[in-house]
Amino acid sequence: MRNYIVKFGLKTLIPPSIIFIIGIYFKNTYIIIVSLLIFSICYNFFKRPNIKVKKNKDVIVSPSFGRVQKIMKIDNNIYISIFLSIFDPHIQYVPYNGLLISQIYKKGTFRAAFLWEKSIFNERMIHNFETRVGTISVVQIAGMIARTIIPFISAKKDVKKGDEIGMIKFGSRVDIIVPIKGNEEMEILVKQGQYVYGSETVLIQLNK
Repeated sequence: MRNYIVKFGLKTLIPPSIIFIIGIYFKNTYIIIVSLLIFSICYNFFKRPNIKVKKNKDVIVSPSFGRVQKIMKIDNNIYISIFLSIFDPHIQYVPYNGLLISQIYKKGTFRAAFLWEKSIFNERMIHNFETRVGTISVVQIAGMIARTIIPFISAKKDVKKGDEIGMIKFGSRVDIIVPIKGNEEMEILVKQGQYVYGSETVLIQLNK
């Protein structure tokens, strides 16, 4: 299985490894099991899942794995917020073909990402894509545990649906913002509470 553990996650394996050694030293089965569980979660977190990208030009796909937390219409934009638990793959993807025109990093707090009102001031990275349907933004939001946002791409580059944007370490949130103006006939195909798969689940059907 393709994995980012060597490139980005080796340090996260140190604590459970130390706990494992302590468990062996004291012959404590409980500590050993806990350390192996933590080790497994950390290792699984950095995996690169095999995805089947929906290449249809008339659909916008999910930029992330996770569960839909909110769907809103604000200021002529559709906001879809996706919450990631520590068990979800944490790689984010380009939702629609276009040009990455800018990346904006904003410092902030580290509130729990699932607390909508409190997490609006959290640290984040905003990726703006110029597409045929307008500017689509993908926002990586750091959570209470997730305190590192790692971008894989840089601005002023053409990107395709399914390209990797980057990843957020541990529990966090990803928002996608899609303009309504000029796309009034678009249809939202997901519901609040639904689990979505990065680059595979169709979020929005565009007007053909």
